Amino acid sequence: MVGEIAQLARRERIVLFVGAGVNGGAGLTWKELLKQLLLRGITGTVEPVPSADKRTEILAEIQKEHDTYAQAGIAAILLGENRFTPELRNLIYSRLTQGDGLIRLEAMCAAAAKQPDVRMTELEGDETQQKNFGFLVSLARLCLRSEIGAVVTYNFDTLLELAMQMIADAAGAKRARQPLSISRQTELRGGQAGVDWLPVYHVHGCLPPAGTGTHQLNIPVVLRQEDFARSMQDPYAWEESSQLHFLRSHPGLFFGLSMSDWNILRLLHSAGRDSRPRRLHCVGASPDPLQHELKRRLLAGLGVTYHAAVGKGDKVYADVRGFADALYLELEGKS
Repeated sequence: MVGEIAQLARRERIVLFVGAGVNGGAGLTWKELLKQLLLRGITGTVEPVPSADKRTEILAEIQKEHDTYAQAGIAAILLGENRFTPELRNLIYSRLTQGDGLIRLEAMCAAAAKQPDVRMTELEGDETQQKNFGFLVSLARLCLRSEIGAVVTYNFDTLLELAMQMIADAAGAKRARQPLSISRQTELRGGQAGVDWLPVYHVHGCLPPAGTGTHQLNIPVVLRQEDFARSMQDPYAWEESSQLHFLRSHPGLFFGLSMSDWNILRLLHSAGRDSRPRRLHCVGASPDPLQHELKRRLLAGLGVTYHAAVGKGDKVYADVRGFADALYLELEGKS
């Protein structure tokens, strides 16, 4: 399977579609992100400030009664428009800015640059797979290969680009490729001569870290139901058209996505109207054989081949992120 996808990438250059799962210990899951946004909203809005038990009770009720997108809308209402985006930005980078997270990420990226034929699992410490930055660094190293034509990310953060930049800087002259984040705020200008830019399309919005020159309070992101409704009103918007273009015209590989999100399934349905053969693959995990088979059949109907590790915990997580290592080494000719 890895060899087949590597051959596909060599022939046509492959597009990676990535979600929150690729960040590993560097970021928060969507569930945890929404939980923290809601707790901040509950604490700062309800008077008098409810006890910890009461906050937990209110949170549980919201999570029970509302889906993911509705929860995001409630968090935005509780926090207010001027607090929502800054709180979101702070949370998505919190695991790097607290403690020695940034130092550990930089060390892993430097190790990846200095030992390009080694699997990232051999360069990690004793942390659990979910808590370290191995998946993020494995994927960043893969992205530096010329066979990767573009990245479509559903994440607001620029953690992948940061890891790519750290690896490229540590490798020096051996690596000329650099990431280029593209969103509605991007101003495209003449590129630096001799640099192979990898475009990273932030189709749901981009929130660079504080202090990077982007400090608008209300940078638009797609997280709430009304955000998705607004984004779909313009069928010619670059976010919509670029995803459909890549799904229809390029081989694609999905990483770090549950593939149960209705918006991604909608796009796959739309792209499926094209009569050309599909060359889409998804690497993921299913908790048990039944759910694996159900998802495999669902995605097969949308033209996506599903490759999944079955089970839970560190072993399964390692198998999923190990695919990025295996594909990278195959492309390097080191498998």
